[in-house]
Amino acid sequence: MRTVKTLLQAAAACLLLLAMACGDLSQVVDIPLPEHEPLPAVTVDLRSGDTAVYARVALSRGVLDPETATDLTAWLALTRDGEPVVEREIALDRSDGRTSELPLPAALPGAAADYRLSVRVGGFQEVTAEQRMPAPFTYRLVSYEADGAVDADGYRVDEMKLDLDDDGATTDYYGVRLVTRPGDALNCYQVWTADDDTWREVCDTFYNDRTEELYLTSQDPVLKPSSGYGMVFTDDAFNGTTYRVRVLADNYDRAPLRLEVYRLTEDAYRYALSRQAYEDAGDNPFAEPVNVHQNVDGGYGHFIVAQRQSEELER
Repeated sequence: MRTVKTLLQAAAACLLLLAMACGDLSQVVDIPLPEHEPLPAVTVDLRSGDTAVYARVALSRGVLDPETATDLTAWLALTRDGEPVVEREIALDRSDGRTSELPLPAALPGAAADYRLSVRVGGFQEVTAEQRMPAPFTYRLVSYEADGAVDADGYRVDEMKLDLDDDGATTDYYGVRLVTRPGDALNCYQVWTADDDTWREVCDTFYNDRTEELYLTSQDPVLKPSSGYGMVFTDDAFNGTTYRVRVLADNYDRAPLRLEVYRLTEDAYRYALSRQAYEDAGDNPFAEPVNVHQNVDGGYGHFIVAQRQSEELER
């Protein structure tokens, strides 16, 4: 008993000393934040087949700077191989999600071409960026099977397979995306049947008028989730060959789908990956800050183009 009592006294003394030490070492450090110089921030994402340019232009601000109203406008100019595509004055986004829609005279072609973006805001230097539209490519849809696979959580999901022909002379970046399109969809739920003590599935048909991107996963380590382009990947593992792409899709409404396959620029690929990492870390206060890829000169933001091929699928 004396030994136990001695150990308890020693433990109590150690805790007291530790508390006192922590109290002596604690201090408040005031770290001043660096001053932020506002610059134009530009977002333009072009995909072949688009009938309009969707652009956002704003002024950057520091993390503690108050939001201020501004009546400034921006002049946006887009050229293809040196020829004007669209030129227009647009209003600045004031953190309200304002996106300017600039109609194009014709759908954006898929032929390889050099694009240059120029944005001018009064009182600031010109913001510029350049991209080259990737050349067309070929792929073949092998199969799309409803409830054809089981995901990592044990749920039934759709499975899609396609073969992609890669150009061995270049380093290429790709994306595979599935979106719903308007049409009849199903709302399915489980109903308990008392007669035979079982659950059965009941589905009601409704008209789906939304266009939404499906959540995709893959057991292939080459494919990575992204923001805006579904699963993205490079040709590092299959350069110059035909590659079988296999993805799993959550399509619980069983809505009609559109398959979109992209050939991306390196900037588009890096932006899509880093933006996804940024969104994944958004709800974690302990996550390391993510630097989203940008490629504009004279300000912040991104200008990217992508070669898109698409087809409609029936589930």
